[in-house]
Amino acid sequence: MIDHGASLYFHHGWAGGVSDPARFARQPRDITAHVMEKRVAALPDADARITPLLDRTVFTEIPAQVPDAWLEPVPGTETPDALRAAYVEFLTARLATRAWLPGAES
Repeated sequence: MIDHGASLYFHHGWAGGVSDPARFARQPRDITAHVMEKRVAALPDADARITPLLDRTVFTEIPAQVPDAWLEPVPGTETPDALRAAYVEFLTARLATRAWLPGAES
């Protein structure tokens, strides 16, 4: 959950304000020239193993542990709690789809 230079894709658009979580969730990724390209065949299995461990509750509990001082305001989420809620929405939306998996149907 900690941003290391926009390590979560939706961070790239946050300078202009929080965007649409559903749009982020259904956006396919081009894995060519990516560090995971050689392991693309293993992604569906890894996804199947981790997905049952994740849900809205987990996505709420994790950012709740991040100190307020680490959460910089984003237009539309000016408070730490609003920013935490945005993370929950983005991550929950992404969990609800497999469109991000290489080769998946959008």
